[in-house]
Amino acid sequence: MSGVIGRYLKEVVPEKAKTTQASNKLEPSTLTKVFGSMKPADITAADVWDFVQARAKTSKVRANRERSLLQDVMRHAIMWGHCKDNPVREQDSTHTAGPDLHCLAPFPIKALTEIKRPISSTQLVTSRDGSPMTLEGRKTAWGRTMDKAIAENAISERFHFHDNRAKTVTDLKAAGRDAKSLSGHASESIVEKVYDRRSMKKANPLE
Repeated sequence: MSGVIGRYLKEVVPEKAKTTQASNKLEPSTLTKVFGSMKPADITAADVWDFVQARAKTSKVRANRERSLLQDVMRHAIMWGHCKDNPVREQDSTHTAGPDLHCLAPFPIKALTEIKRPISSTQLVTSRDGSPMTLEGRKTAWGRTMDKAIAENAISERFHFHDNRAKTVTDLKAAGRDAKSLSGHASESIVEKVYDRRSMKKANPLE
């Protein structure tokens, strides 16, 4: 598997967006440590499940990202003739650990649009003066927001900025409204598996 991951890094990652490349160069180290000595054909859905659950104990966001990367690596392993099935696809993505959406307060769109800024902007999230923020700037600002919210007991656990989309989709689905168009995905199955957190499943403990 280490050879497949190495080939993926050399041939596939360079074709991705620069921001994705940076992330993909960090995530394979964990995948190599866990699956590197295994043959692609020997990896099972149970192996993936155990990895995701163990990884989520230290970082739920990383668990989700590394699972997604592993799925794409296995997809290429199939094309390169190393295996026939993708064990990550067999594991329903709703199993992937995610934050409790009850801890996400309704996103204060109205409050954000009413903030007075020296520079007018069409972007919702900006710096204090209204100028666009860099990707790293947004990550830093979000991290500080999470730290403050945890310290003030406003939320019980950290969550990713993109989890706001999952909450919105979940709320819309619960209300019987169309959520597919808002998510930007053409496939209803992707919306249900990735964003609709009402269908998240929990494993029963083994006796």
